[in-house]
Amino acid sequence: MADDAERSEPDAVAEAPRELTEEQRLRVEDLLRQANLAKVRGQADLSERLVLEAVQLAPHSSPANEALGDVYLEQRQTRKAREAYRQAVELDATNASAERKYGETVLAIETALNPALLLGSGEGTYASGKASVVLSFLVPGLGQIVNGLRAKGAAFMGVWLVGWILAFLVPNGMKGLTTLFTGRGPGFEPLVLLPLGISAIAWIWSILDAGQAAGRVEQKKFERPTPPVDKDFEI
Repeated sequence: MADDAERSEPDAVAEAPRELTEEQRLRVEDLLRQANLAKVRGQADLSERLVLEAVQLAPHSSPANEALGDVYLEQRQTRKAREAYRQAVELDATNASAERKYGETVLAIETALNPALLLGSGEGTYASGKASVVLSFLVPGLGQIVNGLRAKGAAFMGVWLVGWILAFLVPNGMKGLTTLFTGRGPGFEPLVLLPLGISAIAWIWSILDAGQAAGRVEQKKFERPTPPVDKDFEI
């Protein structure tokens, strides 16, 4: 099986003629139907052997390479799946299914190599300016973190948390605030306003800074293969 897999790689494709005979096309279609049926029946090994046989028979068949990509993907060999899907798209630019799968594997590999892309990095971010502001509104510093400014974000978050902790540590501090609204309580302690003021400043500052930081950082976008808009489609 390993030898068969090696023969299904792109180098094997270059050795075979690109034009399929009618007999080859029909045989490939039959093998792929049998492979799908075996897969439905839970016969994964048989399904894989049939797909490899189809690729070996017609390495320039787009459906066969797409099926090979499916086999690799089920085996969690994402790189090999990507190459098989890429080959399928190159062989038939109208193969929308293979194109979609190729884009998904490219995205999966890119994300696996750099998980920070999901939250942003110092080189770019996927978060918009509005999203960064909302995140910092909810949790001070979070907007900076998704923009890759982790140290600054941690500083905002730390100051905000410390301010609240100190406010609760002030004797009758938080309880005394109820006096301002109910007129009943242990008495208002003005000292509690100092740590609360620090937390408020950190919160407001982080919101303003998040919007400015998002504008300075290049926003990344997930790239997908360009659709074959210049190709003729058959209906």
